[in-house]
Amino acid sequence: MKLDRLTRSVSDWQTLIDGFFGGKAGKSLCSVSDSIDTRTAAGRLVLNVLLSVAQWEREAIGERTRDALQHKRRQGKRAGQVPFGFDLADDGDR
Repeated sequence: MKLDRLTRSVSDWQTLIDGFFGGKAGKSLCSVSDSIDTRTAAGRLVLNVLLSVAQWEREAIGERTRDALQHKRRQGKRAGQVPFGFDLADDGDR
């Protein structure tokens, strides 16, 4: 498993590190697939950069999705499921 799939939030990651892999826990995390070793300063730096990019990616996807849905609504098109109790119009669009 790739480490950036564990969480895409830098703050969640910090909570995991502090709780399970920090100095108090006495354990370290080593990713064979990512070649990252949290025992070294360089490994922690690379991991933090990767997680920051993963968080940015997650937020950018959310922004693009929100903007696309707003664009469809402005055009008067349906965005999402047909609400309960309503039928889809014959044109299949609204």
